[in-house]
Amino acid sequence: MVDKTDLSESESEIRYFSHLCEVSPDVIEELDWSDFVKLREKLQAFLVSRPSA
Repeated sequence: MVDKTDLSESESEIRYFSHLCEVSPDVIEELDWSDFVKLREKLQAFLVSRPSA
């Protein structure tokens, strides 16, 4: 059984990536898990590398 919190977090993450990549959420949902993990890793690396304001 999927926890409602997990589901809403997953949906939120899918929407977040779809906005960043300028694609529909369906495109993100169709990614293989390994590709989705790579996308997360690239975003994390980008966020960590940003200079402080």
